[in-house]
Amino acid sequence: MKTFEFYTISNIKTVLSKNNLNLQKKFAQNFLVNEKIVDRIIDKLEIDKNDLVIEIGCGLGGLTNRLIDLAKMVIGFEIDYGYVNLLNKIFGSATNFKLISGDFLKKSKEIFNAIDKKEFNKIILVGNLPYNITKEIFEISFTSNLEFDKWRFMIQKEMLDKINAKIDSKKYCYLSIISQIGKDVEVISHISKNDFYPSPNVDSISLLFTKNSKHKIIEKELFFRLAKSLFLNRRKKLVNNLMLSTLLYENEKNILENAIKEINLDISKRGETLKLEDIINLSNKVSLLIS
Repeated sequence: MKTFEFYTISNIKTVLSKNNLNLQKKFAQNFLVNEKIVDRIIDKLEIDKNDLVIEIGCGLGGLTNRLIDLAKMVIGFEIDYGYVNLLNKIFGSATNFKLISGDFLKKSKEIFNAIDKKEFNKIILVGNLPYNITKEIFEISFTSNLEFDKWRFMIQKEMLDKINAKIDSKKYCYLSIISQIGKDVEVISHISKNDFYPSPNVDSISLLFTKNSKHKIIEKELFFRLAKSLFLNRRKKLVNNLMLSTLLYENEKNILENAIKEINLDISKRGETLKLEDIINLSNKVSLLIS
């Protein structure tokens, strides 16, 4: 693949002009103009020729180009049809690249379900995420049935507090749970808004999530449903939130109460006061009692 020169503002403007492309704020089209940041991202991902990399929002293809050179297969998502046409022109001859035209939030589940994990050594998800849908992308990515090995996201810097939050923090929430469960979190880079064209309003941070085996969960889907339900209403008690979540039918409320008692949790506690380990234990106990 040819060397890209999309890391200077003048080159980006030239490409946009030649291809009659506009910058749409609703798609958060801000392009990196600091190649050193891209180099660091690539180094941290440690991609090899047996890996699958999925990219959310290929844009002009600056990162896509690097991924195609390294991975066995790259699946890219791009929502802007103008950029889809450009990407097809640039990468149309690449046999290890498949471009999905459309909204990642709507199409990802179908694509993920079609992937055979056994065909690849690692599966890696990357994306410079639009700030207004970061939470939705996190939930889809972290709760997917597809087993990822690494996730590399560029997000708004302020979100790091929620990602790392513990129970003694007001920022502790469902996002904290899904970000921490089964993963190590590492800051790759702090990125100034001036490293983008056009410049966004805030600084960003590049995070690497790496799968670990610290947490043993019997039924992942049950765990995520249970964890999400704990934060439905911060004023409600544990059982009441769980019953509101359609986790179980009303006549099975005793299963929840028995599970809480058997792992020695205070039944009057509120959901957001549970540690990650408490939620895992509760999920596993409920799973066993249902079985």
